[in-house]
Amino acid sequence: MKNRLRELRIERGLRQIDVARQLGFSAQSLGYYENWVNKPDPETLILLADFYEVSIDYLLCREDEYGTISTNAPERYTADEMQLIDLYRSLSSAEKELAVKTLRAWKN
Repeated sequence: MKNRLRELRIERGLRQIDVARQLGFSAQSLGYYENWVNKPDPETLILLADFYEVSIDYLLCREDEYGTISTNAPERYTADEMQLIDLYRSLSSAEKELAVKTLRAWKN
């Protein structure tokens, strides 16, 4: 079977760890899904299809076009949010920890 999950991730320039974190599972789990060691359940397929903005049929290689996507998922990130994400990713681990602590302090 074609590896659509891996293809989509690489097309978008994403790392496995980043996708896994955004979707709420481990990089190992995502790797198992990408290699079809574990088959994603229906809820996970919906989550993956929404994330990559493709149809489930596309993920399952039942069609070659991304397909029509019907989703109630929230809008993608705004430009400002993407800028913050990029800045956060460029920080060291210690800097990330400090940034999160600072934001939490501001929120309270």
